[in-house]
Amino acid sequence: LDLQARGAEGVRPAGEGRSSPLRASGGLGSPRPASGGEDYAELSSAAAYHTDELIDLCDKLNEKAEDLTRSAEGVPAAGSGRGGGASPAGGGRPGTPESRGKIRDISNSGGGSPRLCHHDLPCSPGYLAEPKRSPKAGSRGGSPRRTPPSSPSRVKSTAARSLRHSLAKATGYGSQDISRGFVCRQAFKDTHPVRCLGFCRGADFLALGCNRDKALRVFQPSKGSEGALEEIFNRRRHHDGSIYCLEWRRRNNQFLIVTGSNDHQVKLLTTFDFRGDSTATLCGHNGTVRDLSLSESGGLLASGGGGDNGIRLWDVETQRRVGELFSHAGAVTGLCFMGGQEHAYYAADSTGALVGWDSRSEEPTGRFSGLRSEKVGVSSLAAKGNHLAVGYADGCFQVLDPRRPGPPLFEKFVHSLECRSLDFSPDGSWLLSTSFDCMAHVVLVRDGSLVCSSRGHDDKVVQGEWDPSRVRFATCGVDGTVQMHEPRQPLGSLPADLLL
Repeated sequence: LDLQARGAEGVRPAGEGRSSPLRASGGLGSPRPASGGEDYAELSSAAAYHTDELIDLCDKLNEKAEDLTRSAEGVPAAGSGRGGGASPAGGGRPGTPESRGKIRDISNSGGGSPRLCHHDLPCSPGYLAEPKRSPKAGSRGGSPRRTPPSSPSRVKSTAARSLRHSLAKATGYGSQDISRGFVCRQAFKDTHPVRCLGFCRGADFLALGCNRDKALRVFQPSKGSEGALEEIFNRRRHHDGSIYCLEWRRRNNQFLIVTGSNDHQVKLLTTFDFRGDSTATLCGHNGTVRDLSLSESGGLLASGGGGDNGIRLWDVETQRRVGELFSHAGAVTGLCFMGGQEHAYYAADSTGALVGWDSRSEEPTGRFSGLRSEKVGVSSLAAKGNHLAVGYADGCFQVLDPRRPGPPLFEKFVHSLECRSLDFSPDGSWLLSTSFDCMAHVVLVRDGSLVCSSRGHDDKVVQGEWDPSRVRFATCGVDGTVQMHEPRQPLGSLPADLLL
């Protein structure tokens, strides 16, 4: 507003000592010349110039906010005492990377210290990685350089704690705004269906179970060029049949990848760096292994499927079978250990039964019945914390609390075909569901409200899973593609390449 007022009065704004290519050509809204248009480098430098003006304005607003903060707390304003005084905690000196581009919300109806809002987060991080030094800082005759706060009580003030909390929260799940939906891009394409996928917790790796060559393939998304996946491991004929399920962990400085197939086998692949590996084959099933799950520590494995409809328990270290259960009337279609539990797990089958088990005994610890009015088979199962998600063959899915017997917390009818997979976000706030209707939906766990939907496949979606390292999820399907779904950015955001 100050820049606009001075521009209307014919006064040159601060920092306008150099000429602006945009102003010389009439601004961003001016028509391009017929003889080729503006040069891209000139447009980039002009965008950076105007960004400098905005940052200068933010610096002035920060100084004003700090003065008001000091006056409210009874501290002399900056520059009123000798040496200019120390800057308030959490505010930072203008011109430093911690404070440039931040605007503090100083409105406070409660009368306490100023509250911080979402404007405290840095704007244009690509440009602010190399901030422009303020003309006042270090120049003769200007305001003295402000020293970092030296008082421990000042550093531990409410404003500093609030700022650190807001910045820490912005790096994880729960703080990302996904209400605009997701942008879907193809990360992998094969000629045969991709039946399963899985991210590794603690490492930026993605594993795929591919029908072509019955291969187990591992990719590193962060190193892929232009969003593609870079393959770092490919084991052809890993199984004699299609790989139906996959789960892996990083334990004891090793990567453990467990797969199940319709060749009736479970395989454990162990490797340090994917240059050499050892594979163990676990035999005992007489039907397709539909699902498997590792305990919290990764020392116990549960697998189940068709044939005899049995559940097998395996010791991962000795690779021996330590238990069997034959209590389900239909094929076991879902298995999952409860969060933080080493022995408690749940199993569901194609008849709609959902039973809780303890690996140390053969007696059920809980049984859910009458979850649906009609007899519908369970097709997927997921657990996180104290929540249990159940997907059905008719497209419905429910969220239960195993501690409270009774009706489910909520149920959703957003799919028209079988709900094939369910997965909770790492923080447990969102639930991802994928279906044979080619759709993926994200709902809030606390109330079941639909947040957004995404479609990126031309055929059935077999599995979807959240990336534990960043806010996004991947899906695979019968069309042979792997799609990455990333949150859609605000429409008004500038491209990063214009700010370089």
